Amino acid sequence: PAGGEDAGGGADGATPSLARQTGKPRRMAQYGRNEWRRPPEDPGVQENEELRGEWIKFINADMLKALFPVRVGSMECGEAGVAALSAVLADASYADAVLEHLDLVCKWITLRLCEREHSRALAGLLGFIEALLARLRDRGYVLEDAEQRILVPWLLEKSGFAKERFRRQMRGILELAFAVMPSANYAVMATEALQSRNGRSRIVCLEEMRRITELDSPSGPLTLKKAAARQVGRLLDARETEVRQGALAVAAAIFAKVGDANKVLRFLGGDALSETSKGLFLEKIRRIEALTGGGGGGGTSSPAKKASPE
Repeated sequence: PAGGEDAGGGADGATPSLARQTGKPRRMAQYGRNEWRRPPEDPGVQENEELRGEWIKFINADMLKALFPVRVGSMECGEAGVAALSAVLADASYADAVLEHLDLVCKWITLRLCEREHSRALAGLLGFIEALLARLRDRGYVLEDAEQRILVPWLLEKSGFAKERFRRQMRGILELAFAVMPSANYAVMATEALQSRNGRSRIVCLEEMRRITELDSPSGPLTLKKAAARQVGRLLDARETEVRQGALAVAAAIFAKVGDANKVLRFLGGDALSETSKGLFLEKIRRIEALTGGGGGGGTSSPAKKASPE
């Protein structure tokens, strides 16, 4: 039967319940052998059934019905589940239980993100994700490696919604995700997401890489490593204007930290860069220096200690 140890309603008997203990440490230890699907392979019916079988022992019948409806395939099918999880999140008595179930919740979120879009349901789903990550941030919680690998690649992959209001909301969600995981891990996932077939998602990922770089210490190592920089370098002469501009913005942010255009060019790919890419980057730096009155775009470094690329 559904419902595990300590399963039951909330303090008033109305809140759908989560068991207090689910054996999460064992799941975390086994995750490497049971990887969740990652982009571009959407989780689907098989993953839905696997998650249901894994979770059924730790939730009550009402929660089971809400999370796993008979009809699936459209985001609106998950609205009851979003409402049930939101009620649990709002109930302070379940604060620790939410953490105990977090990897399972992350899997469920990815299933819903990969369904056919429905505006009202998507707004509700994004609102729940935002509230969940904000709660984790406020508690000082750091996502387990498995939780990061389950959820964050899909947040990045799905960030390029057609409607600007949803893209804007997802940017806020990504800022929260960045706040509850190591920045180096986030940078790796943003780099991997540059392979997305969705051009709008690639643009968001480039914006995230720029933001990561701007947050780096002026005198410390860059969070973006050589593999990430090479991916950015390949997009400096991209045909899509916004992708190209996004890549140039990342390169300019790296230059602002390193202070030497030649070093940055080597970091971005060196001889592998096209002449067009090199020219666009140097022109970008000249424009920035013209606006700021700075110098050093020809390869010189400022006297102050600068960040160094890998």
